[in-house]
Amino acid sequence: MEWGNTSIDTVQAASTRTKAINAYKKFLKRGSFTTSYGRTYIIHGFTTIDINKDGIPELIIESEGDRGISVFTYKKGKVRMLSDWIGQVWAWDKKGDYIEYNTSQKALIVRTHGGTGLAGYDLVPYKHGKVYSRLNIYMSCQWMNGKVTSRSCGYTKWGGESRGCSYNTYKKFRRNYFTGRNVKKYYFMRNTASKRNKLR
Repeated sequence: MEWGNTSIDTVQAASTRTKAINAYKKFLKRGSFTTSYGRTYIIHGFTTIDINKDGIPELIIESEGDRGISVFTYKKGKVRMLSDWIGQVWAWDKKGDYIEYNTSQKALIVRTHGGTGLAGYDLVPYKHGKVYSRLNIYMSCQWMNGKVTSRSCGYTKWGGESRGCSYNTYKKFRRNYFTGRNVKKYYFMRNTASKRNKLR
């Protein structure tokens, strides 16, 4: 027989989740937020993802204008900013803007774009109280007459320097971390009263 307090922990997590969702609704209703260094962001859209799978979802915000992505969590009864900027929204389809999440890596996927022909991905987990880019891959292409004439690929791991790599290595990184059945889409909802009320 195993002894433990799993049921108690589950109830406590559910209670904290409810408190977090209610706090997020109030936070979103303000319509904007200001960072510690004085920059104010207008909240355009939002979604929630339990990044580290602790039972408490994080609040992911898309800002108006620059489409920047900010991440918040609920801790000690307050909505706390983890990062005011982890990238921009470069993923959308006919349903709207979205951010991706790798369930096996427990990390957000942020698509990157650096101008004509330069694009890539960031793998962003939430560990030890912070969000950070654990892995970035990128590819720069040159085009002529609608065809790719050359590619330059590379990657950067957390705490390391950027390294060049082959196109096959780039595709392997993309396949293992940024695509596949473990990658889920989370669509940003517009910051309206009706959408906020749908938060559960």
